[in-house]
Amino acid sequence: MEIDKKFIISGVVAFLCVLAPCIETKAEDILTRFGCGTGCIVRQRQLSKVVNMPNGFRRVLVETQTFVSTQSGFRPCSASDRCDGSIKRVWIVADCTNSPRVNLGAYKSDGSDGRWLNAFHPSGSRADSTAEGRAYSHWAALCQ
Repeated sequence: MEIDKKFIISGVVAFLCVLAPCIETKAEDILTRFGCGTGCIVRQRQLSKVVNMPNGFRRVLVETQTFVSTQSGFRPCSASDRCDGSIKRVWIVADCTNSPRVNLGAYKSDGSDGRWLNAFHPSGSRADSTAEGRAYSHWAALCQ
């Protein structure tokens, strides 16, 4: 008797989503590169699909690394640059229901250990500068 592996995998995913409700969506929208100050960029690579969480948040697992500019291009940061150029695996978690905010560096998949950034200023303007972590653009990529 031949077993259809795709059927088994989809059944396991469906069973896990019954235990902890989730709806997977297309994995296509994260910022792959953004500035972090003069001569500094952060590159991100998406590792998972975007997942809708039961509490209205959306999350995606990424690999992130910080680079600094040199005369010949960009290289990973080092201690002498006063930044960390190591590759990190973190979650980007966005609150798409209660208040527009995003968590860019959570090691826990629910975002509880990261720092939340507001996507908008109290005046209603977008919080989208590099100093603000491009909070609005990250939030919009996951929530809109």
